[in-house]
Amino acid sequence: MNCKDCFQKISQLRDQLGNLKERCLEEDGPKDSDKVLTALNSADSELKTAEELLGKMLGIEPLQDSDKCKKIDAKEFFSNIIDSISDPIFVKDRQDRYIMVNLAECRLLGRSREEIIGKTCRDFFNESQAKVFLENDEVVFRTGKENANEENATDAQGIVRTVLTKKALFRFFEEEFLVGISRDITERKMRENKLKLTGDELELRILDRTAELNKANLALKDTRDYLDKIINSIGDPIFVKDSHHRLILVNDAACKLFGRPRIEILGRTAYELFPASEMADVSWEKDEAVFRTGDENVNEETNTYAPGVTLTVLVKKTLYRDKDGNKFLVGVTRDITERKRMEEALRESERRLMDIIDFLPDATFVIDKEGKVVAWNKAIETMTGIKAEEMIGKGNYEYALPFYGERRPILVDLVFKNNEQFQSKYEDFEQMDAVLRGEAYMPNMKDGIAYLLGSAAVLHDSSGNVFGAIESIRDITDRKIAENDLMEAKEAAEAAVRSKSEFLANMSHEIRTPLNAVVGLTGLLLDADLTPTQKDYVQIVRSSGNELLSVINDILDFSKIEGGKMELERLPFDLRRCLEISLDLVDANASEKGLKLGYHIDPAVPAAIIGDVTRLRQVLVNLLSNAVKFTDSGSVSIDVAERTAASIEPKDANFHEIQYEIQFAISDTGIGIPEDKADRLFQSFSQIDSSTTRKYGGTGLGLAISKKLVEMMGGRIWMERNKPNGSIFYFTIMTKAASCDPIKPSNIPEKYEFGAAQTVPKSLRILLAEDNAINQKVALLMLKRLGYSADVAANGLEVLQALDRQPYDIVLMDVQMPEMDGFDAARRIRERWPNGPKIIAITAYALEGDRERCLEAGMDDYISKPIQLEELKTALEETK
Repeated sequence: MNCKDCFQKISQLRDQLGNLKERCLEEDGPKDSDKVLTALNSADSELKTAEELLGKMLGIEPLQDSDKCKKIDAKEFFSNIIDSISDPIFVKDRQDRYIMVNLAECRLLGRSREEIIGKTCRDFFNESQAKVFLENDEVVFRTGKENANEENATDAQGIVRTVLTKKALFRFFEEEFLVGISRDITERKMRENKLKLTGDELELRILDRTAELNKANLALKDTRDYLDKIINSIGDPIFVKDSHHRLILVNDAACKLFGRPRIEILGRTAYELFPASEMADVSWEKDEAVFRTGDENVNEETNTYAPGVTLTVLVKKTLYRDKDGNKFLVGVTRDITERKRMEEALRESERRLMDIIDFLPDATFVIDKEGKVVAWNKAIETMTGIKAEEMIGKGNYEYALPFYGERRPILVDLVFKNNEQFQSKYEDFEQMDAVLRGEAYMPNMKDGIAYLLGSAAVLHDSSGNVFGAIESIRDITDRKIAENDLMEAKEAAEAAVRSKSEFLANMSHEIRTPLNAVVGLTGLLLDADLTPTQKDYVQIVRSSGNELLSVINDILDFSKIEGGKMELERLPFDLRRCLEISLDLVDANASEKGLKLGYHIDPAVPAAIIGDVTRLRQVLVNLLSNAVKFTDSGSVSIDVAERTAASIEPKDANFHEIQYEIQFAISDTGIGIPEDKADRLFQSFSQIDSSTTRKYGGTGLGLAISKKLVEMMGGRIWMERNKPNGSIFYFTIMTKAASCDPIKPSNIPEKYEFGAAQTVPKSLRILLAEDNAINQKVALLMLKRLGYSADVAANGLEVLQALDRQPYDIVLMDVQMPEMDGFDAARRIRERWPNGPKIIAITAYALEGDRERCLEAGMDDYISKPIQLEELKTALEETK
């Protein structure tokens, strides 16, 4: 029989005795009622004595004060104490039925004590939760060892809570009971990540320690032992005071706090426990307020509990009344010394961070996730004129007012959420990793207009959670003004360059237009029946015209190269053909001196390569012309070899491109160049000595231009002496092989001469568009020389009218004409006759981009003035 059954049995006996005594006192009661009543009173007295003895056996004694000894119903008293504990407490029998619960457990389940007693956890929790509870219960019953587990429990509101439950086995006589106490740690689990941000890890350890110590050994022998084990298992000090402020109950944690055994604490007041009366006064006043008002009291106090032990604690005090109206104060103390220290350390860290932010030279401020300003440094105070105390704590985009005069998102807000409307307000807006950068023009700053450069980024805590954002602002007004000045200077320089280009274009046009007549007509005159003297004069005029044309070309090419406006083509061409044409161009001058011309190509050199054939030929002609110019007898030759430079990534498994380094060597048997003068060869406007300039002429730009062109083609150029006399000029280019049909192979030097005029079929219908009468005549004579005839139009309008009358195969189109120029005429022709005649531009302009303008307008080819008979012939033959 357990304690509960004993008490119930005794109560039943007392009820029966009471009934018997009442019957004896009735008029029709049994005889000898006095004797019976005496016997009953005696039995009643014995039962009371037995009841008292049983209470003493269970450690239940009535409390006494200084006036009288007053009995307190121990069972009710301790039940009320247990009910005052906020953690759910329950007792189960071996069949997992609840036989006792406190009010906290009732609140958790949302049921009354009567609805809970006798039922199991399956009646209140879902199957998965109940299964976990029963498995943990069974471990305690089976092993006899207490355990503590985190469990999920759905409360009466349907909220799943995380509880830390300690369960212990309690044996009374032959029966076993399970005693459990739970601590709701849902909020604590949610705060764990936040505690990392504030550095309050110690608070987490305190909560963990409290939870662990709350899992006390609940092996109960009786109600008093049961209560003692519960409150002693709680890590926080717990105490109970009577209305005279005397301690009548303390747990083990309270004894440890005061550094005294329980016997030295019970019956004493704060004045007997605290070393300073000031501490006792505070404790007494707080206690008295609870006794007087009945309101719960929570306070932070700093007390010295034992010698050398001064702690900051959080004390919660609650009033409890028994059924007789006696007042008791139940208190719980929590040591928050470390938490306070950590909070102070955090505040100190924040103060240091603010010192660092204040030290930053750039205007800087920080906002939290709600958009409130939490930092505003001295630099931004200077920039905006607003003090930190006026801005800290302000939200609703108030930090935008000093800059924009309105509340609106700015760069620091765009790190949280992109907004294209406000992003467009910034110049040079960019995002680098997690940092946003942007420039903004501020017309209404306190010191006037300003250009500001902002940098903003999100701030994260140690767990990676966003807790705010920071923006740093730099005044770049001086830099922007300098940039604007530089831009204006650049635009002025570009305008000067454009003016220079326009001047060179106009100069080229004005010189080439009359030069076209000089070169063209003298070329025709040389084929006429002239006396030797006349022929000599015409030859001098033609040579002078060609020299003048060469000078113009050199100046224009050098200007284009120096201005970085020359671009190389990358098209396939036949290398042998390029060499032969280059030799053809110097053949006439070489023939006059009786010089032999020739070339040799190494078999390993690709027959066709990719590059700019015009510029390669220009370099070759420059070097060949110099060789012929400075050689009076002997020969001038070209040798071409190759050196494989590198493999290029294959396009497919069966094809490999090879990058070649091709070397050209132009050798002569001329006057040679002194070694001490060789370093002046490739300098602009430079000759070896003044005598060469007087004797041979030249601008000194040919080799300088050649050097620049070779370098643009990825190569280099140099000179060596050709023993016993003469010079060898070497240059290299980088190229790739191209697939096109090569001309006939030849390793023997060949000589090419211009022959007599060929007679070609007069099958082309040609329209000449030229406004200059002299140039009309020159062009018609050159066409006649080649076996062609042509109609003439003086401007673009006449060209369109002529095409309306009849079709033409070729239009030789001058670019600069009155009424309608060649560009507009070409565009009109392509619009009206998409498959119409081939248009060949003839222009005195020769600057970079002129050829491209012609092609964009719809023209098919480009010939510059003065017109070269061979160039005109080639253009016409390609049309056929």
